[in-house]
Formats: sequence, C-alpha cells, structure tokens
Amino acid sequence: MTGIINTKRRHFLRQMAGVLSAGGAYATLGQLGMVNQAMAQGGGAGYRALVCIYLTGGNDSFNLLVPRDTTRYNQYSDIRENLAIPREDLLAVSPLSGGNYGFHPSCPGLRSLFNAGDLAVVTNVGPLVAPMTKLTFENGSVPRPPQLFSHNSQTELWQSGSAIAGMAQGWGGLVADQLVTFNANPDLPFSVSVGGNNRFAVGEVTRPYQIGLDGLIEIEGFDTQLASAARQAGFDEIFAAAYDHPFQREYRDTMTRSIELEALFSSAMAANPVTTSFPDTNLGGQLETVARLIAARGDTGQSRQIFFVSQGGYDTHNAQNTDQPELLTELNDAITAFQSALGDELNVADDVTTFTMSEFGRTLNSNGDGSDHGWGGQQMVIGGGVLGQTLYGTYPEIALDGADSIGRGRMIPSTALDQYCATLAKWLGVGDSELNAIFPNLNEFAAADLGFVL
Repeated sequence: MTGIINTKRRHFLRQMAGVLSAGGAYATLGQLGMVNQAMAQGGGAGYRALVCIYLTGGNDSFNLLVPRDTTRYNQYSDIRENLAIPREDLLAVSPLSGGNYGFHPSCPGLRSLFNAGDLAVVTNVGPLVAPMTKLTFENGSVPRPPQLFSHNSQTELWQSGSAIAGMAQGWGGLVADQLVTFNANPDLPFSVSVGGNNRFAVGEVTRPYQIGLDGLIEIEGFDTQLASAARQAGFDEIFAAAYDHPFQREYRDTMTRSIELEALFSSAMAANPVTTSFPDTNLGGQLETVARLIAARGDTGQSRQIFFVSQGGYDTHNAQNTDQPELLTELNDAITAFQSALGDELNVADDVTTFTMSEFGRTLNSNGDGSDHGWGGQQMVIGGGVLGQTLYGTYPEIALDGADSIGRGRMIPSTALDQYCATLAKWLGVGDSELNAIFPNLNEFAAADLGFVL
C-alpha cells in the first residue's frame, strides 16, 4: 500500500465506506456498535495483556544478572575472563528468594523495577522434553530437544512453547485461539506484532496483525486532485466486483479488511494519545506503539491482547564487551519508559505483563571476544502483577563442567520453557486443561504454574 500519494483520511474513508458497505464487507466497522453490548454481557472481565520482548540472537544472560557473593563471583570472574563485569560495577540487589546478585551496569531501570517488586527473574529456563540431568543427558535416557544451539530451531521451539519440532503455530497464537471470545469483537485481531514476522503469534484460527514501527500503515493516494478521483473510482470498482477465482476474492477481502483495521485502529489511537516520553530507539518505538494500542483498548473493545516486539543483535560471538552494554541500555531504557507509561499514565500496570524470550543462553566461558551458543538462560518478567524482587528456579552452578553443564558452561535448563510460558498463559486466562493442549509436554514437569505472576 505504500508508494501511492498522500491523502486526506476523511475523504478516503468516506469514499471507501460506500464500497465496503455495498459489498457487505463493512461488517468489522459495523460491529463496533456491538462492542459495548458484548462487554456488558461479561466476556473477559477486566483487561489483561501479555507483551513479549524477543531478544534475537541469544542473550548472554550470565552478564544480565551476576552472583555477587565472593565465592561465586570469583568463579564467574575466573571463567568469564575478559567478559566478566567488575564486581564494583554490578548494580547490587538482594532477592527475597535469597542470595546476593547484581544487574548489568547498563540496567539501572531494571534494577529499580526489581527492587520495587515489579520484576522477577526466572533462572536457567529453556526447552526440555522432560526433566533432564547431566547423567540422563549423557546416557540418552531422556530425549533431547532437537537441534540444540541452532538459532532457527531454537527460535521455533521458544516461539511454539514446546521442545517439539515442526509446530506450525506459536504459543501466543494458540492462547489467542482460546481467549478470542473474551473480546467483545472477536473479529478484531487479538495479537499485534510490531516486531515483524514471527511464529509466536500465529494460531490455528487467529493471526497477528502486523504494524510498522511508526504505527499503522495507511493506504495513500486519494486527495482532491483529478487523478485521485480516477484512482478512487478504480479502487471502488475493484472492491465492488465479484470474482470467480478464489485468489482474487481473497485479495479483495484481505485488502478490504486491512483498510478497515487501519481506519479503526488509527482513529482509536488518535483519540487516546500517550504522552510519556520514550527513547528514540527501535525498541523504544515498538513499545511506544504498544502503549498507544493499549491506550486505545476502550475504543476497540478488547479485554485481552497479546503483543510481540523484538530487539536484534544479541548473537555476540564478537565484540560482546562493546555490543552488549549498548543492547542492554536500549532494553533498559525502553522497558523503563514502557512501565512508566503503563503505570503513571494509563493506570494498567497491574494488567499488563511483559516478559523476555531469547532462543538460548550462551557459553559461560569466553571465546576471546564474545560467547557462543548455549542452552538455558535467565529471563525477565515485568509488571504490577508480578511477584517480583525474586528469582524463580535455581541459578546454575558457575562451573564449566559442573553438574548443570554439558561443557563450556552450556547449562541444562532446570526450568522448562513449557512451565515459563504456561504460567504466563494461565495469568491471561487459559484454563488448566487448555494449557496441556497448548503445551503438550507440560505434564512431564512438576509444576505447571511457577507462581511468578498473579
């Protein structure tokens, strides 16, 4: 839809309305009048949303949260060598779960959220088919997740929420399938991606609505010029026509729906501005767009939503000491601004839970200039409903060939990806029986709910 000249929205919508209503495809906008009625009938009481921040490349979380007690810090420093952060630079925290840790010095906002009880860290989480020890890994008595250490394969597992290869849907999409009727207008997209294509938000029934970093993409090219009138007439004819070929009908219907959704969300976002200042970064822009969509929820009648944003660059085989501080600064600043918008401006801090995913942790030892692909790693969960200032799970032993490691400090996860994701899905409203359908291996693990969010 790009490349066509600018237009006046009101003129365009007035012209399109005639086409869409004539063909019956104006139903989405027409159903807006049903929103309040359906809400009044109790579908999906209250508002809740999940926001996934996907850290592409495999975040080195050994440097995100570091043990500060003398024994483990010395082990960490000896093994990490040039990658080790000086102890005095770490941002100290004292988790309620015990221990002495420090956040990366680029993360003062995350440390503040942790100390305020709004951020929790889930330790050593990753894909597992079933609980695994070093012995069962080595003797092969427990199946291993497929294609360990592969970006593509492990991204697929994280976004599908299971250590089963070949899943066509993502766990966010399957959650949306279960909860879509919570929303007053189930025809509106349950999931929105500002972070590009992803499997996470693809369900069997629902599909993510993708929008750009700067917001929705408006069809352009209809103004008061004579040529625009002719162009408008051409579009009117295309959208009003009947077609025999299914591809033609699908194209017409997809274009129609795209135009409807753009008009709906643009109007709702314009009517509900967000004034919180966000950092001028890619991730900052993505989370600002998510905040604007959340602010517009009253006009779109959505009581449950899932959002996907992403930040690239975490595959730090090289220049880690230069790149990771910049990445974590961007992450810290964007999350801090987002939480400020949710709490101070939109008053939904308790209703939105943000969490990180990344395809794997990294090796504990240095390759000389960075770290390499690992397995388990630390992830963060942020929000007013989070039981924060706490570490969930067990921080792995700081040893290259210890009880948790399969070599070079590649850690066997002690918490399954399925448990991590199921806890978030349950908070959004998925029932226990549906959790087992979305996460087929969940029954293999002792706890389906890790209890880090209420």
